[in-house]
Amino acid sequence: MKVITFVCFGTNNNKISLRLGSCTHNNKSFALTVLRNKYLYSFKRMEKKMNKIVLTALASVVLGLGSASVYAGGPDRGPGPSKPTKPHKPGKHACGDKCDGKINVVLDVARHCDLDIVDETLTLAQAQNGTWTDTGTFNVRTNAPYRLQISAPNTLTGAGGAVPVQVSTRQNGAADAYNGGTLASTGNADQAFNVTATVAQNDYNNADAGTYRGTYTVAVRF
Repeated sequence: MKVITFVCFGTNNNKISLRLGSCTHNNKSFALTVLRNKYLYSFKRMEKKMNKIVLTALASVVLGLGSASVYAGGPDRGPGPSKPTKPHKPGKHACGDKCDGKINVVLDVARHCDLDIVDETLTLAQAQNGTWTDTGTFNVRTNAPYRLQISAPNTLTGAGGAVPVQVSTRQNGAADAYNGGTLASTGNADQAFNVTATVAQNDYNNADAGTYRGTYTVAVRF
């Protein structure tokens, strides 16, 4: 342990010593000056060394940061834009540096149909082949695939009883009669269907006099 002795002279020339540790020199007034100068000089040298160490450390940190920036930016491009740290979350604010989103645009078009009965009554008349027949038409318009729900009579009834009848439905231009299957959308254009009712000549001849009636119904279903 180093020892520092402070020597003071009072009015009675009495020495008062303030010690740190044990005293070894206290009989000379110049001891205070020598020791003080010695430790002040040592303290100043130590302070200069500490300042140099601190400045050197700061310079190393600054140079290190500069080198990292150059390396990240590349030798020719320079520092580029920073990459997103975390994505944007809906309903949050200032939660990241990547902000994008989307809005869905939706249109619902409801299915619809139109059914127009062109001929509301079929009045059977004798044809050249001897049968009694007539044909009527109805039109369908849809914006979606559809089918026809048909109920056709197989007899005509009246005061004299019943007369057998055959009723067929045929899409205009089709080779065969409609069988109840699903048809393609008409694209909002008219699609014609022909309804033909026929009573055989023999059944007509055997019927009693009177008026005979039946009802044909049709509905569009999706």
